[in-house]
Amino acid sequence: MGDHSNRIFGGIVLVIFGVLFLARNMGYIDLHHAVRTYWPIFLILIGLNIVVRSYFHRKSE
Repeated sequence: MGDHSNRIFGGIVLVIFGVLFLARNMGYIDLHHAVRTYWPIFLILIGLNIVVRSYFHRKSE
């Protein structure tokens, strides 16, 4: 289960980065300002990923 959740999390992260860069290229957002303002969200997502993986790992044992 851990490998599957890692792939899903990695895919979601790639989609988010792709959307951010596309929005920047189209002039919708200032990427530098967005990253500077919202960088804690990335820490939260990484932490949630660790918690969810740990929960499912314990549940499968």
